[in-house]
Amino acid sequence: MNLFYYLKLLFKTFFSNINPNNSFLRDLKCNTIAALRNIRFSIKNCLNKPTKFEDKDVYSRYWNNASIHLRFALNYYKPIDLINSSIIKIAVSGFGKKNNDLREEEMVKNEFLYKIAKEINKKFKKVDFSSIFNWLDIYFSSLDSTIIGKDLSDKIKDLSILEIGAGLGMNAYLYPYYTTKPYYIYDLYEMNCVQKKIHSIFVDNLKTNTIDYFSDIKILNNKEVNKYFIVSYWAFSEFPLETRKLFEDTIKKSEFSIFLSNVEFENINNLTYFENLSKNLNKNLKIVPWVHRNQPEFTKKHKFFIIY
Repeated sequence: MNLFYYLKLLFKTFFSNINPNNSFLRDLKCNTIAALRNIRFSIKNCLNKPTKFEDKDVYSRYWNNASIHLRFALNYYKPIDLINSSIIKIAVSGFGKKNNDLREEEMVKNEFLYKIAKEINKKFKKVDFSSIFNWLDIYFSSLDSTIIGKDLSDKIKDLSILEIGAGLGMNAYLYPYYTTKPYYIYDLYEMNCVQKKIHSIFVDNLKTNTIDYFSDIKILNNKEVNKYFIVSYWAFSEFPLETRKLFEDTIKKSEFSIFLSNVEFENINNLTYFENLSKNLNKNLKIVPWVHRNQPEFTKKHKFFIIY
């Protein structure tokens, strides 16, 4: 029965398109590569007793498909191999992309970030070190006072953090630099499971604050959280509008919220959206262009939307 379930889920992943671009040939290529990766990293574990996840619709058709791939990886990949899943590579695009312009003497200047990147690289030996460092620095630098302003920066040490869409969850290792307060993650249930597995890999090597994982906004909204701020990098601004609306009260109660976003996604103008959201919540809006070393050309129009 275990083998039958494995084959059934493997077959299902092949027909659950995770290519973010609409093109038949790209779809075929992406899903073929995903299938080959799934076979390669799961075949030794095909007789594992599977965890059966509850079927429920999520944000969009794309993420419904993504959740199928995530469930397969969670059942049959070793935790250390999760980053090799195609859906993980798409969801955390940039992790593993080599940065030839980054030199050792430049990276070592940030001792805190350098140490974390080294610890991660010890576990993920096949991932280029400069990629890990650069990837972490994208998030670390976003909370710099040059981005969010000194007044908000000075508040962070007294605030808990809520991250919406935390990817692999590795920002957990960055936040102790800023605050000792709890860290809350909101994400798909399957991504929460991925994050817990990733955190288990580094439990003896890297320090984190207390972490709570949420996949139900109602439960999150009912939790008593003292002062907090929100961060979301490309995740929240890719939610459908009806899903974003569920977070409005949470955003309103935050000390501030910082969203890194493309200007438009699936026919939603995010510039207009964040302008209207800040007005509806009676808050201020600060817009800062995102600039980072070696950023892909298509991201050069992306911006920070800071609501406070």
